[in-house]
Amino acid sequence: MKSLLNPGEPMLPTLSPEAFTRLASLLRRHFHLELPGHKEHLVHSRLGSMVRDLGFSDYDGWLDHVEDDASGEAMSELVNRLTTNFTWFNREPESFALVEQVQVNRWQSRCAGGVFRAWVAGCATGEEAWMLAMILHDLLAESDCQVEILATDISRRALEQARQATYGEDSLRRLAEDLRTRHFVPLEGNQWQVADHLRGMVHLHLLNLNQPAFSFNQPLDLIFCRNVMMYFDVEARRALVHRFRRALDSDGWLVIGQAEKLEAEKGWVAEGRAVFRRSES
Repeated sequence: MKSLLNPGEPMLPTLSPEAFTRLASLLRRHFHLELPGHKEHLVHSRLGSMVRDLGFSDYDGWLDHVEDDASGEAMSELVNRLTTNFTWFNREPESFALVEQVQVNRWQSRCAGGVFRAWVAGCATGEEAWMLAMILHDLLAESDCQVEILATDISRRALEQARQATYGEDSLRRLAEDLRTRHFVPLEGNQWQVADHLRGMVHLHLLNLNQPAFSFNQPLDLIFCRNVMMYFDVEARRALVHRFRRALDSDGWLVIGQAEKLEAEKGWVAEGRAVFRRSES
């Protein structure tokens, strides 16, 4: 009788409760990321084959490797595999619409001849940053305003895709046809690439949001940080919101995910669902 097992495929290493606890502690210590106990299956499905293919028979040996790797590549690959980078253009469109409708007159007059500075924190594969670039390009086109968008993420792999700025129908399915026509170039294989007139507006950088030593030379007009803080513990969320407030201009805006809560009681005025304006009170 033929065996149902494939002898050429080694077994995946077992994720022990102790190794899971150690991994959760590592993620909390370095990134303030929360890894609940019910995520064991998710962790094993995303990491198991990699741990095996690297030649480790258990997770403890691999975790030793991650912590001892001075290059940071092993830690980066861990984050790449565990964080969710799937998104699409015009996700949670109400936030974009509110920013566009409420702020059009204010930003056009204020930015005339100057620079509009925005930050997309946790930009994943770039869709949100390029979406914001389209809106600001059209919003400020007649105001002689230079737009600078900093887009950061913790994942090198996601940032590389954002730099390529090439997307398929799954990412573009909710984008208005006129925006696709004006701001993308069609490629072979039903792919679309962000047009050159937007490419210079967005600057992509690797950044751990829980890294204490980052700051900005100039105040920001707008920060987008959507569906990112939900993965952090409460202490990290509060610290990050405080940093956002310090980074913004006196009446700059912060946009978070619609499923998220702003961990702050003072210093913000709600302008809409998940949209807040910095205040002095």
